[in-house]
Amino acid sequence: MDLVILALVVFFGIFLLNWIFMKRIPSNTVIVFTGTMGSGKSFLGVLNTIKHYRKMKLLYFLRIIKVKPAIYSNIPLSYGKKYVFFGKKLWANKLTMEHLTGLHKISEYASIFYDEVGDVTDQYSYNNPLVQQFIQKFTRYARHWLDPQLVLCTQAI
Repeated sequence: MDLVILALVVFFGIFLLNWIFMKRIPSNTVIVFTGTMGSGKSFLGVLNTIKHYRKMKLLYFLRIIKVKPAIYSNIPLSYGKKYVFFGKKLWANKLTMEHLTGLHKISEYASIFYDEVGDVTDQYSYNNPLVQQFIQKFTRYARHWLDPQLVLCTQAI
């Protein structure tokens, strides 16, 4: 019995040390996850997007920010249940090319998740005027215009 308790204490101690000294993902304006298929890019991207949305929702609830935050995603992203008894889920707003080019408005303090961004802006599309004029400008000046968190996932930069 004493050996089991000692093993649990050692396990908990190692777990606690790993948790204290682990490398955390910074909460920057643009976060990019890269890696091979099945490495957890989309999972980490969705987690960071929802975490940022909840933080902005709390700031809105405390009346620190005046605009209600929103989530935009190019893939179907569910981030909670609106009605517990009926099971109706809340879904992110669909992120379209019109949002990235500035034709449709994105709300301020938004959480933006774009999965497989290499489909639009790959290494061969540097001459594409859509990428040169609009998408480059959006990623560069998004913090000045909207103060969002932009989470991107791709297999290769």
